[in-house]
Amino acid sequence: MYPHLGEQKMNETFKQLLERESKFQIESSTKATYYVTVQLDEMKSSWRSVLIDWLIEVVDDIQGVNECVLYAAINYLDRFLSRYKVKEPGKNLQLVGVTCLAIALKMFQTRNTPSHFDGSLIARLCFLTDESYVIRDIHGMEQTILSCLKFNMSCVTCYDFLMSLFHNHKEILTLDEKDQHVAKLVMQVFSLSNDYLKYRPHQIAVSAIDLALQLNCKRCFDFIKFGIEKQREEIRLCFSDMRTAFQVVFATNVSILLKQETMSTRIEAATLTVPPVQTIYNKFSKEPYNLDLKKMLVFCN
Repeated sequence: MYPHLGEQKMNETFKQLLERESKFQIESSTKATYYVTVQLDEMKSSWRSVLIDWLIEVVDDIQGVNECVLYAAINYLDRFLSRYKVKEPGKNLQLVGVTCLAIALKMFQTRNTPSHFDGSLIARLCFLTDESYVIRDIHGMEQTILSCLKFNMSCVTCYDFLMSLFHNHKEILTLDEKDQHVAKLVMQVFSLSNDYLKYRPHQIAVSAIDLALQLNCKRCFDFIKFGIEKQREEIRLCFSDMRTAFQVVFATNVSILLKQETMSTRIEAATLTVPPVQTIYNKFSKEPYNLDLKKMLVFCN
């Protein structure tokens, strides 16, 4: 089923990403708990979900942005919040998020340059915060984030692993375009969950493909060929958490959060533990995805 040369290519590509991956992760002591251990309970656990949902909206609003930018911004956000105590997070958390996005755009966005790197983009980002911040606020926070992360910004994310698997190995794994769309969907949903913080990017990507195959009524593949057989249990747990997140967010009514007009009121109202998903639902229900999300949820349950 796996040609010999194909196995060599898979292992080589995967190994290169794995070697880089570990350099850009949250320290194990603060995984999934930084809002308690670092932010000292001043940041509610649900605020991260609300912020990332808003970042997804912003990325969709700016035309031509590569999807890798979103996951880089999430990486910066989680690494920063796991190391740096944010003053008045109810007021400044959105500033941290939008600045992480601005840095990610500079690092990874190559389309339509140089327009994506000039002051007009920063001004637009300020506008999308309902003008809660001005350009100098973003520039100031940018220096704080870069310093905190020691300028280590060329991160490897779950999106990198996902696209590597689809672009380099889809014939070996018999993956099609719909599998890719569904994997992107479940991975984006999972990014809203705090369980996302517990796992390494390659574990999330592999689990997303595994769940996508199940949702598309296909048999799951054995990822031993990628040299990660020792992580079978971790990947199984990741898959379980991802499946649960997918079930919960689409089965629970979170419209109370979605009706808020500004990010500040969203954060203040974020008392639910279920992440908002209206943005994701709208995105993947339309072109080019056209996914039947209700049907998938029934199957997942």
